[in-house]
Amino acid sequence: MGSVDSRIKKAKFFSKTILSPFILSINNFNSYAKIKQYNNELQIQLANQFIENAHLKTLLQKNQLYKFEYATKDTAFVLADVIGITGNLSSFNIIVNKGQKHGVENNDPVLSSKGIVGKVVQSYYDFSVIMPMTSPDFKLAILDKNTNIQGILETSVSEQTYISFISVGSTISIGDTIVTSNLSQLFPPGYPVGTISSIEESQDAMYIKGRITPKTAFNNLESVFILKPEKKEDYEAIIKSNY
Repeated sequence: MGSVDSRIKKAKFFSKTILSPFILSINNFNSYAKIKQYNNELQIQLANQFIENAHLKTLLQKNQLYKFEYATKDTAFVLADVIGITGNLSSFNIIVNKGQKHGVENNDPVLSSKGIVGKVVQSYYDFSVIMPMTSPDFKLAILDKNTNIQGILETSVSEQTYISFISVGSTISIGDTIVTSNLSQLFPPGYPVGTISSIEESQDAMYIKGRITPKTAFNNLESVFILKPEKKEDYEAIIKSNY
């Protein structure tokens, strides 16, 4: 309605007061939607990056677990994960996810990345049971690395592990490193067992014994190495037969 100039003026007025704010609102809404979508994409990328970093951290931790902290012999081994514990606190056994189909046999020696663990006492088809060195039923010939004094590893019913049967007057000291002995048929010699934390006398005062703090942390053990050493002639049978 009205003249051309009048219609132009009305069109400009409606454009400024109604159309422009409406179009601006639509543009702002579209921009907000794009920003929200972009933000969601960033959140997804951040979550994926977090998952990847956590995975890499886990792999790094596992690599540290698989890295020996001592010199090892040229012996084959089977890597196994700890999947369970059986028994009570004073005499527990460890269950791992490798068994006969992986070449694991009874009496195979077992290590951690820090030191000895124990031995396989029962191998099943796809899992095995390990007796730890802290079990009262576990015995092993061991050696004070600092003095070359031989002894026997044994654990009391009170869950204390010792190097025992050392003659009074023998020189062993707190802090000495205890390793496997060449008298053992179970482990190769020189593998870490633990360190002496205290020294006690036997009840008959004929022997002394050193309390051992194990190198292996059994409360957070995740993986173990089951050794497959070469089979040797059993000289202990000859000794027992008084040949």
